[in-house]
Amino acid sequence: MEINNIIDVSQWQGRIDWDALKPYINGAIIRCGFGMDMVNQDDWQWARNVAECERLGIPYDVYFYSYSDGSSTKSEINHCLRCLKGHKPGKVWLDLEERSLRHAFRRVAEEFCAAMEEAGYPAGIYVGQEFLANELKGFNAYEKWIPAYGSNKGGQMYPWAKPTIGLPMAAWQYTSTAMFTGIVGNVDNSVFYRPFPNGDKPTPQPTPTPAPAPTGSTLELAEQVMLGRYGAGDARKQALGNRYDEVQGFIDHIYEATAYDLSTEVLAGKYGNGDTRRTVLGPRYDEVQTIVNSRVSPRSADTVYYYTVQPGDTVSQIAIRMNVQWQEIARINGLLPPYTIYVGQKLRIN
Repeated sequence: MEINNIIDVSQWQGRIDWDALKPYINGAIIRCGFGMDMVNQDDWQWARNVAECERLGIPYDVYFYSYSDGSSTKSEINHCLRCLKGHKPGKVWLDLEERSLRHAFRRVAEEFCAAMEEAGYPAGIYVGQEFLANELKGFNAYEKWIPAYGSNKGGQMYPWAKPTIGLPMAAWQYTSTAMFTGIVGNVDNSVFYRPFPNGDKPTPQPTPTPAPAPTGSTLELAEQVMLGRYGAGDARKQALGNRYDEVQGFIDHIYEATAYDLSTEVLAGKYGNGDTRRTVLGPRYDEVQTIVNSRVSPRSADTVYYYTVQPGDTVSQIAIRMNVQWQEIARINGLLPPYTIYVGQKLRIN
């Protein structure tokens, strides 16, 4: 099944003539807002767009653009639920695009989507293939809507550009240059591979019989969580039982700690070796392992080392951790006073 001409709209399309547009589309995905729960971060056209779709009987989903680093997810959940009050979209899509926040994508997606489904709204994620191959690799708890444009000219679909990572997917956003009567300028367009919309509410499920708490070390259980064995949200809580806080706290620490602190814990044996370490550290593995390698063996003059900036880092703190002069880090990376650095930025160390 393919259902084409499902557009996604926001304030950037301005005031849409929905009466003129309706004959040319099969549905719409409407942005309700972005960021934390503040009225000035509601999409300016949200209220009108959703009212027009409901008036005209146009099937619609909703999407919410996230800026959470993990600390503001609850506020974003409250924001989205406030906008949704009184409406029944087929699905709520979490839009994950901010590259500097990619380290938090998995945690944010798990928390946000679980909250949406608990409130009665089916949830999914909008995310690119790069992140599905890395930060969200193996994350299959929710449907995926994947952008991939190809040449992105004239609203065309380029079959060779169809996503190949993160499958199966519910929908492919194949262009940002579509044009339709009723909209001034370009708009994103997608094809869905299942009925649109997805229904008003998740299918009620019988209350599961509580499972016995799993056995094994915290590290062993964390590895299984990262491999997807225990699901996400309420399903994970149910499966882990009274071990949930212990295991989830272990995983949350990996996403929140600095790379240097994690490298110290690696050297102490906390995260095991080989595939276990790679699985548990997930998207933090490469940056942490680089530091570990630099600490256990002298740096070769022929090897270039990089450090990924973490929240709260300063150039001088990084220099101390990496056993180099801060002035050298500034010189190599072209940093000028006041030596401002950003979370996610990669700094060359030697």
